[in-house]
Amino acid sequence: ILGVTSLPSNRFSWEIKSDWASENGILKIRAISTEISGICAVNPRSFLVMPGVIQGAHELFLDGKLVFKYGDPTFKTVDNFYGTPSVSCEVLKNGRTLEWVAYSYTRYFARLDYMPKIQKTEPTINVFSVTFNIIAAGLLSTLSIFTFLLFFKRESNSLTISLTLSQLTLSIYFVATTIGSFGIHLPMILAHKIADSAVWVGFLTYYNALRLIGVINYKLYLAYLGNVVIGLVFILIGQNGDVIQFGTTLPFGFSALIFIYSAIKVAKNIRGNSRSSLFMFLSLSSCLFSGINEMLIVIGVYPGATVFNVGFVGGLLFFVLSINEKISDTYVELKELKNSLENKVLKKTEELRLKKEDLEKTLEQLKKTQADMIEIQKLASLGDIAAGVAHEINNSTGFISGSITGLEKLVSQLPDEKSKSKAKLLFSIMKKGVFITTKIVSSLKSYTGTNQTKFKPIRLKEVIEDVMVMINSKLENAGVKVNLELLDQLMINGDIVGFHQIFMNLMTNAIDAMPNGGVIKVTAIIKDDTCFIDFFDNGTGIPDDIRSKIFTPFYTTKEVGRGTGLGLHILVGILNKHSGKVSVESEVGKGTVFHIQIPSDLQREAA
Repeated sequence: ILGVTSLPSNRFSWEIKSDWASENGILKIRAISTEISGICAVNPRSFLVMPGVIQGAHELFLDGKLVFKYGDPTFKTVDNFYGTPSVSCEVLKNGRTLEWVAYSYTRYFARLDYMPKIQKTEPTINVFSVTFNIIAAGLLSTLSIFTFLLFFKRESNSLTISLTLSQLTLSIYFVATTIGSFGIHLPMILAHKIADSAVWVGFLTYYNALRLIGVINYKLYLAYLGNVVIGLVFILIGQNGDVIQFGTTLPFGFSALIFIYSAIKVAKNIRGNSRSSLFMFLSLSSCLFSGINEMLIVIGVYPGATVFNVGFVGGLLFFVLSINEKISDTYVELKELKNSLENKVLKKTEELRLKKEDLEKTLEQLKKTQADMIEIQKLASLGDIAAGVAHEINNSTGFISGSITGLEKLVSQLPDEKSKSKAKLLFSIMKKGVFITTKIVSSLKSYTGTNQTKFKPIRLKEVIEDVMVMINSKLENAGVKVNLELLDQLMINGDIVGFHQIFMNLMTNAIDAMPNGGVIKVTAIIKDDTCFIDFFDNGTGIPDDIRSKIFTPFYTTKEVGRGTGLGLHILVGILNKHSGKVSVESEVGKGTVFHIQIPSDLQREAA
């Protein structure tokens, strides 16, 4: 189909005696020349160069005597697949008839590009066909180790293994094609199977690496995989060289198409200083050029030197450089991202620091505001107290004023016994008024804490009674009665001002919770050095959904202007100061009870 013939048209000085005849399954051609020896006698420094027969062998007989042999004509062993044998004219000049026999172990490779010819220099093609194959085997073996160590844990395991296997299997191919040079002796058919299986496994893993980096898609790779698998089946089950070579030839066209497709795709992505894409393009171009060169030589279209060894060593090296460059670019990007991230972190840290300072300032302001609100609460309480005190003082002074007026009238008259009796009664009323006024002032002094600076023993019942005196008008106006069920002598250690505030807050809250009147009951006992106080009212109660909020600062259910929401929060603060605690039970419509526990140890000092 391609115009490849088994014999050249120009025979020179040779006469074909037998044309590629098969003997015991081996093909051979025999030619005779009576002119070559004479030419060599005139040019003894020249060389007789024989045509390259892939996977072939050669013999030269001078006047019936074997003078040169290249390869094993029986193909029981093999030195190398390629090579152009040559012999010096010094060996051939002293004879007359020269017989040349060439052997081929396949019909596929039973072809000649030219007949043996005389040339002045020894052919250099063997450097490419043999020496470079040996060097390529060593380089690819070394590169496979280098690739594995370089990419291990820096790239995906799949890509690392694919590239390493590609280099290793192609190294095996080059070893198998020059196997005799490594001191290994195998039959040609076995070496042929090893070499051609290795080359397609090498291509397959190379393409898998291309797939893993996104150069070719999965469907294209699967199609190629199927093509190669079919070829490998023929290679492995083949019983002769032609069947094996048929399997080897099958993937040629598909491989070339994928290389061309990949090279074009990568070329489109080369932009700016993208060294990774440039190296990948060089890898694909090198493999494509050398692969097509090898394909043309194998099918007989091109009779030149093979550069498959140089092309694929370079191609795989460029592939490694491309991936390494990509890794380097990634590390540079990561470094830039790290620097950018560090800058962002520093910026955010500074922003958070400033926000923290703002929050601290806000917190300080809130603390100050809270303290101010507490003072406001105290002032509000004092206002309530002052109103009650004013009312009570007005009553007391009314007693005194009225009594003084009556006394003045009596004094203005001549008193008799009856008048004296009335005077005594008026004096009694005046004393009672003065006593009440003194009591109110005493209670007010206790509440405001003018004389208390440390914890001291206090009589709990007396503290509660002082509070009751101060809000007596509120209790009467609201129709609220207070029952104290605690011993007169019950003493606790504490801050008398704080306890005045506790019971003032509890009582005013209880009064507000009993708009139609009710009963407040206070009980207290001491057990195991702890004073247990229960403050009960039968008011409206506290709903479940707000019970957990009542100790929260500024939380209030009262209408605007009637409460600050700090009363119970202050209560908790005072109890904390006394190492005490409070809990609440309530049922809507039935009332509320506050349970207070506080140590009663008289030896405690103020914090």
